[in-house]
Amino acid sequence: MNRTLIGLCACATIAIPSISTSAPKAASAPAAPAFHWKWVLTVNADAVYIGEAEDDESNSVSCNKPLNGKVEFHLHVDADPPKGPAPWKTRMTVRSGAASVTVPAKAEDNEDAGGADVNIDLPVKSPVVVAFGQTGALKMNALGYNSDSPPVPVAKAAKLVKLCGG
Repeated sequence: MNRTLIGLCACATIAIPSISTSAPKAASAPAAPAFHWKWVLTVNADAVYIGEAEDDESNSVSCNKPLNGKVEFHLHVDADPPKGPAPWKTRMTVRSGAASVTVPAKAEDNEDAGGADVNIDLPVKSPVVVAFGQTGALKMNALGYNSDSPPVPVAKAAKLVKLCGG
């Protein structure tokens, strides 16, 4: 009888550490669906504009009419804005393919959506704008925030650059 008890104790000793060292795993909740970007090119009497279809506060690229040889890059910084009164002095980097530029910028408070909005104008013939028209690749950074938008379809990026004077 003692023999059986000892055998059970040995089994229990082996099983207990494995139970005590790993907590039961909770069933994981399904992952939230990823935000679906749908770039839309809008051409009207006032501007040529590429932005996300479902979000007025999204990142965008545009030029206003009458054309002035500049393309505006807009980054919505979805984070706490800097302290103090707006506008805030900052720098903004825009990258497309191998082309990159960092320039002084001003960040404005976005009271409607939270965070801040940073805009810069680049010449339509600048290497970044040319690369954007050829590749649709677009990454922007300001205030420590990196844009997470996917590339713009090349046909839309090329049409915007052409219509903006490129």
